[in-house]
Amino acid sequence: MTIPPAGLTCPHQSVQSWVSIRAAKKIGADHIHPHQFRHTYATRLMDQGVPMEHIMALGGWKSSAMAKRYARVNPVHLQKHADRLEELPGHTPEDSEPEPNSP
Repeated sequence: MTIPPAGLTCPHQSVQSWVSIRAAKKIGADHIHPHQFRHTYATRLMDQGVPMEHIMALGGWKSSAMAKRYARVNPVHLQKHADRLEELPGHTPEDSEPEPNSP
């Protein structure tokens, strides 16, 4: 990754643009908006089991509702948690099948 020359001062938007262009090139995307990094940051923290209150503090969100907008649930992690139900003591495969009279 190249760094702007020493002593160069850049407006905030220029730094965002510079980082976004290089990140997009690195992954082969046409464009990445800097704001997407906030979503990725919150989602990765949530994937690692970080409590929502800590995600809020780390991301600077004032409410859990706003932090939840950024932290997206990963479907792979949902499946892993659902699979854990089968590991419960006393669980048998028949427990997962609906009863004949149930709707």
